[in-house]
Amino acid sequence: MAEKQSELTTQNVFLDTCVFIAESYNSTAYRTLLRLAAIGAVKLKTTDITLREVRAQIDEKVAEAIKSLQAKSAKSGVLRNFAGYTELMENFSNLKTVALATELWERVKEQLQQANVETIPASGIAAGPIFDAYFAQHPPFGSGPKRKEFPDAFVIASLEAWCAENEDELHVITTDGTVRAACDASHNLYPLESLADFVDRALRRDEYVERAIEYLQAHTEPIADALKEAIEDRYIYLADEDGDGEATVNEVESICVDDVVESLDTRMVLRCSATVDLTASVSYDDPDMTFWDSEDKATHVAGHISANLDRTIDVTAEVTIRWENHADYDVLKVVVNDGDSMTIYVNEDAETNWK
Repeated sequence: MAEKQSELTTQNVFLDTCVFIAESYNSTAYRTLLRLAAIGAVKLKTTDITLREVRAQIDEKVAEAIKSLQAKSAKSGVLRNFAGYTELMENFSNLKTVALATELWERVKEQLQQANVETIPASGIAAGPIFDAYFAQHPPFGSGPKRKEFPDAFVIASLEAWCAENEDELHVITTDGTVRAACDASHNLYPLESLADFVDRALRRDEYVERAIEYLQAHTEPIADALKEAIEDRYIYLADEDGDGEATVNEVESICVDDVVESLDTRMVLRCSATVDLTASVSYDDPDMTFWDSEDKATHVAGHISANLDRTIDVTAEVTIRWENHADYDVLKVVVNDGDSMTIYVNEDAETNWK
């Protein structure tokens, strides 16, 4: 693994709308950024247009999440036998969408205020240069749908204006390719694709953290053992068949400590990546014994297939450790793939073609 750059170009940081969404307004890196901003270790910037986009995205994402939860309620009917299920579903019913979105938006606003965020006005930027970039297809505009990225153009222009006025620079955290291209063309805007990367660099300014990460990178055995256990505690789902199973980890072939996203007293949270060799014992519906009944309009399965599948997969993990000294550290918690489902293919050719 190449040595990780530890220096920030500037303490100033701007989060693109896509980053708020990717971090679900609540990731460890996001919470750490807010804490660092609140104590003045970094300086968080946003724009009025970005805040309006975040508000709109919260409405959309909450509605999507509730729709998905309600759609799955048919498969969880047996849980109605347990106390709390009905209340849970009622709390997240379609009728609560607006109220829940408003609650989350108010929480996000309050957190940003506590983090001393500076709101840069973007909606008042002169439109002439924006249209010049639009017709010339300069970033953040491009061909096709990207020709419509006027909000991004106004935001980038406002960030450039802020830098010129304050004789300063900004890190821009974004996964949007055209926004990154616009930053690359700037002398004052420095794009980073990962919020965890920015937080990692901010935390590594602490010599204690930097020494800890150097040691952990060379002594990953406890992390590998905890990752093995975490994977074996989870179901493995099949991407190309209707089924699931459990995994036995044969070997953690490699593991890297990519980022430190929290450091508080003796507790650290790391972002790690690993390559894992495993055997998945799975069961899935036999496609040759599955048929559609047109009378009752339902699919019936008359048989299942059981198999052991040997696979090598790449995973990420958020690892919480208690760090007290070089001789010993305890792994307290491991979250694999940000809590998302772990999936493999029965037909490896299908996986290749899908990619």
